[in-house]
Amino acid sequence: MKNVIELSSIIFIAFLLVFLVSAIIFTIIVPLENPFTFQFSEILIVILKLVVSFGLFLIWVFIIQKIITRYLKKKLNS
Repeated sequence: MKNVIELSSIIFIAFLLVFLVSAIIFTIIVPLENPFTFQFSEILIVILKLVVSFGLFLIWVFIIQKIITRYLKKKLNS
């Protein structure tokens, strides 16, 4: 039963982080205005949004990987 609670908490944290990252993307990154006036500024803003969103995704993957690795090390040591 203890494993079920720990695994459920990992799944809950993963979904909570997905919700948090989605909230950041849709409230801050998507409505980002274009401060530039040159010809290819829209492309630059889209690339910037894409890079920031991908960075947030990689941070999410890294956090989940660390949580799972810590859980597995704890289970293997006991």
